[in-house]
Amino acid sequence: DYMEKHQAEFVDILKEAVLLESPTEGDKEDLKRCRDYFENLFSGVGFKCTVIPGNDKRFGDHLLMEYGEGSEQVLFVGHYDTAHPKGSFGSNLWRVEGTKAFGPGTLDMKGGDVQAYMAAKALIELGLMPEGKKIVFLLNADEEAGSCTSKQHFTEQAKKSKAAFVME
Repeated sequence: DYMEKHQAEFVDILKEAVLLESPTEGDKEDLKRCRDYFENLFSGVGFKCTVIPGNDKRFGDHLLMEYGEGSEQVLFVGHYDTAHPKGSFGSNLWRVEGTKAFGPGTLDMKGGDVQAYMAAKALIELGLMPEGKKIVFLLNADEEAGSCTSKQHFTEQAKKSKAAFVME
């Protein structure tokens, strides 16, 4: 019921994310704008957000987002970089045909990132977040290039997690 009632919100958030072109080795400001978008989105429902430097001038920085307290955590992983160079889609960056949406990152990966956001938002708003548990979401900016600067962070978080979900 929650997701059906919030479907338009999901589509609006996905559209905004897709319109923020974020090629893996593109303009660092484009990557930062997209990272900031997700940081603002998640912090708006109570997540503590931390930027993790990517330490490679070719790629953007990563984003660690945490909600809840406790020693048990569930990890969600995703990325906000896309394989398409900026401008590849011309003026047709976002379009919807029937029940399908199209644009860079719609499926891989921004769609999965928004799904994780909506699931967390539902748990929070419906008061269903288990006590003593934590949700951790790690978004990287170099997945399309092989996650060379983020792999260590995923590994570290996975070791602390009861379960991990790759939202791709």
